[in-house]
Amino acid sequence: MNNELIKVTLLSESSVDPCDLISYAAHQCYQAEEPVLGDLIDIEGRLFNPGHHTTLQHCYLTYSIEGMSVGDISSEFHMVSPFYNSDQRSGRFCEKMFLNPDYEKIEKYIKTYWPEVMLKDLKEVMTYVKKGVGLFSNNIERATFVVEKFLKKERPKASDRYIKQMAPKIAKEQLRMFIPVVFPTGFTFTINLSTLVSMYLSVLSPVAKNVLDEMCKKFLAKHPKLNFMFNPKKRNTECPGLRFFYNSNEPTLLFEPELEIINISNNNLVKLVVPDKKDLFPVNLLPFKKKYMDNNFITITSKVKLSLSAMGQDQRHRTIQRSEAAFIQSFYCAPVLRELGLEEEAQKFFLNWSSFYSCFSQDLLTILAPYGAMVSYFKKGDLNAIIHEQGKRTCFSAQEEVYNLARIFREEVKKKDEKRDLFELFGPACFKLGKCVEGDRYCGRNLSHFQFLDFFPIRKV
Repeated sequence: MNNELIKVTLLSESSVDPCDLISYAAHQCYQAEEPVLGDLIDIEGRLFNPGHHTTLQHCYLTYSIEGMSVGDISSEFHMVSPFYNSDQRSGRFCEKMFLNPDYEKIEKYIKTYWPEVMLKDLKEVMTYVKKGVGLFSNNIERATFVVEKFLKKERPKASDRYIKQMAPKIAKEQLRMFIPVVFPTGFTFTINLSTLVSMYLSVLSPVAKNVLDEMCKKFLAKHPKLNFMFNPKKRNTECPGLRFFYNSNEPTLLFEPELEIINISNNNLVKLVVPDKKDLFPVNLLPFKKKYMDNNFITITSKVKLSLSAMGQDQRHRTIQRSEAAFIQSFYCAPVLRELGLEEEAQKFFLNWSSFYSCFSQDLLTILAPYGAMVSYFKKGDLNAIIHEQGKRTCFSAQEEVYNLARIFREEVKKKDEKRDLFELFGPACFKLGKCVEGDRYCGRNLSHFQFLDFFPIRKV
């Protein structure tokens, strides 16, 4: 682990020694009387090797990880496992993420984890990275003006203060389509011990492996008796990134995400239970109340095409199942980019990234991709999970692409499922309550329209 590049800190852990806690949980299963904390069991022989790992899941660890690239987080730490809680630095709200980048650190990141990259190729990569930053910084002032114009039109009740505050943030959000996801960020990551072991054995990229090494090292420094759980001989040795459906055709520009409903399950076995408003906001109680359990058997499967930027947001909903993501030969030309006439630059920039396809490994190609590179995958969720997801993503606080994907989902469900009117269950808090719950962050949406179709318009910002 190169601590100059990525810093891993163990912030907190269970207050009880993991060996004591694991043993206590196991004795709870195996004996009639209440266990005694500190009465140890053979954790390796009786629990770990036979696969009785629920006992490990009482031990929670929280890490701070600084300097890992956005792409490595999305394609490794957030891609497969749903067994985590994570809060990541926002590109919308953190002013410095894309301004005056440390190019030397980015170059060192690539050289450290992919030492096989030739010097001439590395120079081409850094030229590409700087070009993306140039497109971002050279257009930010014009983009901010355009966003202000769009905000005034789309959010008629927004205050001048809100528009001035949000316009530069949304401009950065859309212009970052030109920024490669190799840029470093930070996140807080909470997992249980069982998940730490599984990730240690499974992660693919050289960056993720080194970060997991450091996470395990910091844990084992305090609890060396559990070293047997982390067997380096059983670790995954493959290093693929996202798959790439590459062909010789010119890349296409997409001006909104795409979604196709594949299937809506037949609910003849169960009866739909319409949620009470009070069970949705501010706390989502649908997964916790017995009366909503039947909704778990009403499922919707869809196929999506969206940018890496939107995929990062989509990954936050971990109760939704996803297939493996793959790059498609498309770039998301966000509405502000289109208004600024940057289509040709977008096309060229995507081709620049695509030119690395035959030169680099998939994992490096993945983190060199721009935020605007589009991916495709299948999604499947039960009704309770989808109601929660749609409640967040149809809110105007969600970024434009994420909102429009949720809007399209709602429209497609309406077409496919006329009898049950499931689409009426999907909407933000204001749609359900008739009022905004965001307080000072009220977006300016016209809430008097909540009973009409124009409550879900196509958004540009």
